[in-house]
Amino acid sequence: VIITPDGYVLTNAHVVGEATKMSALLTDGRSIEARLIGKDVATDLALLQLGAGGLPYATLGDSDKLLVGQLVIAIGNPLGFQSTVSAGGGLAA
Repeated sequence: VIITPDGYVLTNAHVVGEATKMSALLTDGRSIEARLIGKDVATDLALLQLGAGGLPYATLGDSDKLLVGQLVIAIGNPLGFQSTVSAGGGLAA
């Protein structure tokens, strides 16, 4: 998920793996090279930066404001499917 207009991307560390060359395919069809800023295997998070600016981006919410049972949404591309969205309630405390 692109989280800043200057191209920072939050993704999973297991997706990045040990890759030395990365790119992101945007919904408009552009493929943009990316570089790894850092990753944390323990939390399965990685931060990349795309080689482009002025990008559309998602604003992250404040997890301190979540309530048990509130709707949560996951966005991704599992198993080659593009732009999938999963939603559900029951956020664990």
